[in-house]
Amino acid sequence: MSGHTLAMFDSPAAGRGWPDNGLLMTAESGGGGGLGFAFVRRSMLHLWSREPTGDGAMAWSPLRGINLEPLLTVLIRRPPEHHSVTPNLVGFADGVGVIFAEIDGDVFTIEVSSRRGKKVYRREDIHTIFPYTSFYTPRGGINFDPLP
Repeated sequence: MSGHTLAMFDSPAAGRGWPDNGLLMTAESGGGGGLGFAFVRRSMLHLWSREPTGDGAMAWSPLRGINLEPLLTVLIRRPPEHHSVTPNLVGFADGVGVIFAEIDGDVFTIEVSSRRGKKVYRREDIHTIFPYTSFYTPRGGINFDPLP
């Protein structure tokens, strides 16, 4: 007989006085695909993962930080001294290592491995993005009439 459990834990930013504006994602460490977390503090994108401790428990461990300042200067076309907003992380594309961030209504992609970014969309009310990279329709699941 199998059972299900629910675990609750704080984000890596909790209790540190850091902004808790992050998102859950797949961790990039070791290619294992464990639980990861990303958040922005000032102009740094922080990547963390859940790792086992010596006693078998799980704890957050920092993976790395990505300085977004050079990227933001190019993407939003403002000099660094005029960056008064922190990007809002609004989504993650699993399998391709892309984080979606929103700044003043502009949506950007940030490639975690290459540290490159690109403006992809403009809309004032974007709060969450759920990207998908593939679509599957079972054979015979949908019948289409051939075109005349």
